[in-house]
Amino acid sequence: MPCLLSGEIKDKVVYSKNMVMLGKARELEFDPAQMKVTYLIVEFDKEVAKDVLGKASMIGHDDARIPAELIENIEDAIVLKQRKDELKI
Repeated sequence: MPCLLSGEIKDKVVYSKNMVMLGKARELEFDPAQMKVTYLIVEFDKEVAKDVLGKASMIGHDDARIPAELIENIEDAIVLKQRKDELKI
């Protein structure tokens, strides 16, 4: 896979392992002490936020931090290693 710039992550669609659309990538969280990306910040769709985060969104979406180790693949979209019902954030 070719190199990927952090700016190319923004607004990529994020899917669970079973290809349920969760929302869109907002940004990456980087830990300079560890010199690695630690989290993917995802803007969940309203219904997904209710299911995954356990709360109804007041503004139509909610952001959440997905551990970087849960990312399975990044190409045209981002696919996670877990199904939607397995995500506990």
